[in-house]
Amino acid sequence: MKKRSSKLHIVLLLSVVFALILSVCSFAESTDLDRSSYVDGSQYDNEDIDIKHVKVGLLFDKQATDRIYLDVLDGAGFQFLTYNAQREGRELGRVDTNHIVVIKDNFYSDSELSTKCYHVRLNHEFYSYSDARAEADKYEDGFPAYYHGKYSVLFGAFNSLSEANAYASDNGLDGHGSTSGQNGVLVLDAATKKPLFGFDMTTAKNLSVEPVEYDSEPVTGFNGKKYYGAFEILRRNGMNLSVINCIDLESYVKGVIPYEMSPSWPIEALKAQALCARTYVAKHMNQYGEYGFDVTDDTHSQVYGGIEGATEDTNAAVDDTAGKFIRYKGELCNTYYFSCDGGSTESASLVFGQDYEYLIGKEDPFEAAISFPNKTWNKTITSTQLTSILNSKGYNIGTVTEVSEDFTPSGNCNSLTFSDGNKNSVTLDHTAYNTLGLPSCHFTAEKTKIKVVKKVKKQVTPSPSPSPTPTPNPDNASAAALTPTPKPTPTPEQYEYITEYYDGFSFNGGGWGHNCGMSQWGAYSMAYAYGYNYEDIIRFYFTGAYIA
Repeated sequence: MKKRSSKLHIVLLLSVVFALILSVCSFAESTDLDRSSYVDGSQYDNEDIDIKHVKVGLLFDKQATDRIYLDVLDGAGFQFLTYNAQREGRELGRVDTNHIVVIKDNFYSDSELSTKCYHVRLNHEFYSYSDARAEADKYEDGFPAYYHGKYSVLFGAFNSLSEANAYASDNGLDGHGSTSGQNGVLVLDAATKKPLFGFDMTTAKNLSVEPVEYDSEPVTGFNGKKYYGAFEILRRNGMNLSVINCIDLESYVKGVIPYEMSPSWPIEALKAQALCARTYVAKHMNQYGEYGFDVTDDTHSQVYGGIEGATEDTNAAVDDTAGKFIRYKGELCNTYYFSCDGGSTESASLVFGQDYEYLIGKEDPFEAAISFPNKTWNKTITSTQLTSILNSKGYNIGTVTEVSEDFTPSGNCNSLTFSDGNKNSVTLDHTAYNTLGLPSCHFTAEKTKIKVVKKVKKQVTPSPSPSPTPTPNPDNASAAALTPTPKPTPTPEQYEYITEYYDGFSFNGGGWGHNCGMSQWGAYSMAYAYGYNYEDIIRFYFTGAYIA
């Protein structure tokens, strides 16, 4: 019996080892890429992408401001321009100061500014900026302006048109009171507050301000950051000033990469990120056209932070992929990306409600090889809290007692159904993870008892106060006098910890983000752990896509 048992143990052990070897081999095979199946993009008509510059919204809508400070950090003064619909610029003039403030041509009276919006405007119009500048210099506070497509000269600051007209008349000037209206702006010297240039946007053209190049690419400081390119100022209907950074495509991508992916990551992952960022903006040009720009500088589009975050590696990743885009059958792809998927990506039809053949959910074996934040996570929510969340969203349901999941083919949560004890139920779609505040859609749910430790005030029974002590009265030895007893010291508040258990649910998952497109940590792993290049990364996460 002992010999048989020993042999049986050996057979069982060998079976387990063999099974482990098979599973390891199977996993290794699942991370092998078949490059022979890569789509040949040359068979398609791939249109040339001609983007003169990208317009990035820095301040707009509720963030718009009444003044904008700009500083030339590397350059020789500022030039003023307007751009037409084809994004072709026309210079209007330039000044040699390196520090300006752009304001609404309005009344200001605060610790920084004191200005008025009525001026004397000379009746003569000028052919060029230089002519207007020369005439303006004859007046102590004169400045050239570009109103309705023509150059003018203005000076003075008055409370009303009548006051400005009276000044012109009293001094025998060939001019009249004028204001630029609700769409006018003034450019001031930031130090002296002297007006340098006036501009009226009534004709729906914006004023662009750009540093003059000296011996290298000029740099502008704005809101504590450094930028290349021009700053377009937009004012409509008397509102505050919107600020737009106008920059060439490759410089824009260089301003995105270090803010969307760590500069210390493998160069092939950075190249994949550069391709995603470049293709994303090319695909979303004029997405915010109603505000006058293409993309925002935050996660509503892509995080863009100017030039300071760039490193040698991030710039190299952009340079090495310059002019290349991710395409599918000749068309630019929607190159969505996110932090990590926890094990599988998801189809665009579920995440964004639009079906793209190259954004199909799939199992992702690459993240498993490395460790990173949110690779796995757990969140517990009590039944009472779940009910409160659903009620706050307008759903009519009692205390939640059951939660059931429905999964997508790639293993992510497609929907969650919540039930109470009265046969009421609520079903949330793929966005359930957002409603519940979960990091991603890659999770399961199960019932649990949730332990809650509370700090509570301890009930302390106060000690009785001591009775007054009789002492002899020196004035009357036969009588007893009571000496007042000091007030008792208050008992300090005491606390204790108690443990309670609540019905609830445990949500166990992995990943961070919407799970559609490229996993950034997956790209890291493909480059670092498996040695794949940027083309391999792109072709894995964007099924059937290619680079051209």
